[in-house]
Amino acid sequence: MNKVKSIIDEWDPANLLCIYCPDNEYDDEIHEIINALPNIQDVEELAIVIQNVFTEFFGEQRPKWDYTQCLIIAKKIFSS
Repeated sequence: MNKVKSIIDEWDPANLLCIYCPDNEYDDEIHEIINALPNIQDVEELAIVIQNVFTEFFGEQRPKWDYTQCLIIAKKIFSS
């Protein structure tokens, strides 16, 4: 969890941590991603999961978590 949390927090996909929101701001989303990991087959699938999780939790698609950005984050998670 710590690796995924540090990657997501550094990314700050909704720009919440940069405005000093609590450091647990993305914990629900991180838990969803971690729970999905055992069923993920490849980095592309993880990117889609990440994109879907943030879209579901925030109710809209935002440029910061378009597929290309999510793929970068998925690669970081896969390599950690």
